[in-house]
Parts: sequence; C-alpha cells; structure tokens
Amino acid sequence: MYLVDSANIVFVKKMIENYEIKGITTNPTIIGRENTKYIELLKELKEVLNGRDFHIQLTSESFDKMIVEAEELYNLIGETLHIKVPVSTEGFKAIKYLSRKGRNVTATAVCNTNQGIMAGLCGAKSIAVYVNRITRTGMDGNQVVLEILEAFKKHNLSTKVIGASYKNIEQIIISINNGIDQVTVGENLFELLFYSEVTEKSINQFTKDFLNSYKI
Repeated sequence: MYLVDSANIVFVKKMIENYEIKGITTNPTIIGRENTKYIELLKELKEVLNGRDFHIQLTSESFDKMIVEAEELYNLIGETLHIKVPVSTEGFKAIKYLSRKGRNVTATAVCNTNQGIMAGLCGAKSIAVYVNRITRTGMDGNQVVLEILEAFKKHNLSTKVIGASYKNIEQIIISINNGIDQVTVGENLFELLFYSEVTEKSINQFTKDFLNSYKI
C-alpha cells in the first residue's frame, strides 16, 4: 500500500524500521538531491530495501537508449527493480518491449486517463498517476485516478495504480478511499499520515495518570 518517495538513505532506513512499507520510488530529481555517486547510491538503497520494491526512473528519452539503460539497471538491481518509464511516445514503445520481456514496468508521469489506459494495454505492471500536478492544471487528479481504476476493472487489466505527486494528506486519503492500489509519499508528508494530535494527547494523559496513581 505505502511507498516512500525518497532516495535518502537515512530517511529510508528510518521508514523501514518504523513502518511497514512496500518499497521506494525515485526519479532523477530525487536521486540528484542526494549529491552522491549514482550507481553507489542505487547499490546502497538496494541493500537497505532488502527485497522491497525499488522503482527507478529512466533518464534516457529515446527508445533504444531506454532499453539499454533499463537492462543495465536490471543487471544491477535484479528482480526487485520496477523500471519507471515516462508515458511519452518513445516511452510507450519501451513499456511494450520491456513488459513483453518480463520486466516489471511502472509507467510514470501519467497525467490523464488515456495515458493510464494505454500504459495498461502496453503491459505496464503499474502506473504512477501525478495527482497534484494534474490538479494544478485545473482538473481533479483524484478523478483521473478513479476513471483509470474503473477502466482497468471494466477491461480486465491487472495493472496496479500508484498515486504520486501529492501536496497534502487529504489528497492521499481521497486516493485511498477511491480504491487506489498504492500511494507513494514524499519525506515531507509520509510520517504525517500516521500522526494525530489527539493520539499524542491521549498517550501523554495515560502516562500522567499512571504516574500520579503510583507516584513513580
């Protein structure tokens, strides 16, 4: 259900220790923020994930280069790799090719219903729908999620839908209530998903009451 949108080793380790997560998603921007050697970072993240899903986005834009890069990543990461391929014209071609080869493909940068459907038809194992980026254009990102989910069900497509690019907790909750398969959440929001001021106050009151009763 929950993926962490991060390539920060310390943060990912903490999330794995504290919560039950499916894996992580990354993109070239997130990787670049770590300001370290690319391949070494991927190797370290793979070790930290210890068998969990590892979504890595391709940096190439042409079909031929996408395929070469995808195979290099697969040789480095192995079966836990989910190759993120943007839904461009070249990307759809790569999604078809890699999916038929048996690779786990996550179609990414999905920003409308037809892109999502086509990615599913091309064989993507999952798609990442950019909920808030869609919403910023004046459309409802979660409505697009719902339309894709309904289309997949109607046409018997097994492709999983991942909600991505969230701005706030409310958007995430709506996606979950709509029946989304997974959500990927950035460092700024992930722990807030499980925080409640009411819970914190209740715990503090329980402790206070116990200490007052037993004078510890």
